[in-house]
Amino acid sequence: MFKNIQNKKEIIVIISLFILFILSLIKMVIDHNLNKKLHQDNLKYEQEIVQTYFDMDSIKSELQQKIETIDKLGGKIDTLLTIKKELQAEMRSLKNRTNKQIKNLKSKVDGYRELLVAKDEEIKQLQITNALLFKENIQLKVEKNKLSDSLQGINNSKNELEKKIAIASKLKAENITVIYIDKNGKEKTDALKERKISALKIQFDIPENKVSPIDGKDILLKIINPEKNTIFDISKGSGTFLLEGKEAYFSAKQNILYDNTLQKMTFLYEKNNEYMKGKYTVEIYTDGYLMGKNYFIIQ
Repeated sequence: MFKNIQNKKEIIVIISLFILFILSLIKMVIDHNLNKKLHQDNLKYEQEIVQTYFDMDSIKSELQQKIETIDKLGGKIDTLLTIKKELQAEMRSLKNRTNKQIKNLKSKVDGYRELLVAKDEEIKQLQITNALLFKENIQLKVEKNKLSDSLQGINNSKNELEKKIAIASKLKAENITVIYIDKNGKEKTDALKERKISALKIQFDIPENKVSPIDGKDILLKIINPEKNTIFDISKGSGTFLLEGKEAYFSAKQNILYDNTLQKMTFLYEKNNEYMKGKYTVEIYTDGYLMGKNYFIIQ
């Protein structure tokens, strides 16, 4: 009898262990299925985030194109710029969104697409308006060019006339004569030796010029020695002036009032230093241009 009882206990233990084993297997299957579902959910969530990000990035690129096009066509872009900022902010915080928020964003993406379609229509209208304005602008440019050509022709004629007047109004120095004054005060026109000269007397005429305005003029005398250097002596009134944009020297200066009539002028340039032998040049200037020139010889 004792043996039967012992057998019964062993059977109960075995049955209990078997039940525990079955329950353990069931739990393992349930846990596996739960983990698998959780993994699948996480994978689906990550895929939705990636897809949503790509959708939003595509919309952002298209939105930027719309902004640039509308701005170029002269349309208003303030609202689009605000939407673009919001879209960028949502893309940056995308990974921190819940499943529900991701679904809401998907709905918002559809709204963005509808907005882009609406902006396509706005762009078409702007293009039509700009085409009409361009056509009108072309016509205005044609008319403006015709007027500009006409005015240019008038200005060219005016400039040519002004150039001719400027050239015609230039004064001339004619009959330039160099007279040698010897140490006895006698005047000679023939070339003298250097040691006999005490002064040079330069005479010339400024002929009548009705085109030139009545005005005060600085008449400059430039005496150039055989070495091509200007005879320069501040004590004799020498100085500098602008000639073709550069500084040049003059030997003497006189100020006159030119009144459109023939004027005779005389410069007396007294000897200060020894003259070198050779050929000299006399040049007469006013207002930065050459009036005339001549040569003389010192033996």
